[in-house]
Amino acid sequence: MNTVPPSQLNRLVIIGDLNVDTSNKGPSKIPITVLKTLCKELDLKILEPEYPTYGLSRLDIAIVPKNLDAKIRIVKSCYSDYLPIILEAKLELQKKDEFRIEVPNRKLATQLTLNALHTAKAIKKFLNIFDNDLKVYKKRSFKRIKKRDRDKKLFALLTQNHDIDVKQTIKQYWNDLLIENEKLIYSDESSRAFQDLARFSGYKKFELRDGGIANCVKVDDKIITDPSEVNKALKTRLKISNLVINFLNLD
Repeated sequence: MNTVPPSQLNRLVIIGDLNVDTSNKGPSKIPITVLKTLCKELDLKILEPEYPTYGLSRLDIAIVPKNLDAKIRIVKSCYSDYLPIILEAKLELQKKDEFRIEVPNRKLATQLTLNALHTAKAIKKFLNIFDNDLKVYKKRSFKRIKKRDRDKKLFALLTQNHDIDVKQTIKQYWNDLLIENEKLIYSDESSRAFQDLARFSGYKKFELRDGGIANCVKVDDKIITDPSEVNKALKTRLKISNLVINFLNLD
């Protein structure tokens, strides 16, 4: 299940011999109990055959989404000692647009967010203001994007308490994120650090799109803005940091 995105569980179908006897009612019924509990947590259901598929055991089953209209039937005429099963399901074709959601464009989203931040302090009022302002704008200010799993850590932090300070929570979230990113820069995972920085800060969109993160640095109380000198200063800093890290890691 680790490889199946949560958004795709409503299309998950597993069928075959899972080596779990669903007809077992004795002390060794733990596997089927665990399987049923897991399916319930994931909004899945187990389809069992009407009678045993191997000896006195029902080892062949199907696991399907909870809302799927499906059933299994047994193929009686078979040369194997196992009786195979067939899954019959009624599938509803989904339109392409059902896999997309409608959101305000970047400019409008920024405008509404800043307005709500300046007006509200608690998250409930923030969301109410954002929602009310959103209704004012016409559909041309919206765009359709594909549904996908997104990092909702900040949203979870904001909604864990109705009285939480929105501005302070957002500020702390980004501070922690940048601190963690800075630690990665001076580690063996520096490439990942720069990839993350590009992802959540969009630094590649600035200036000439040359991928530069910093356009100025401060060295010995002097501000350097020349691109070549900035790059040289950053390289020197990285080399020194790596030497210190390697020295500290010596036995």
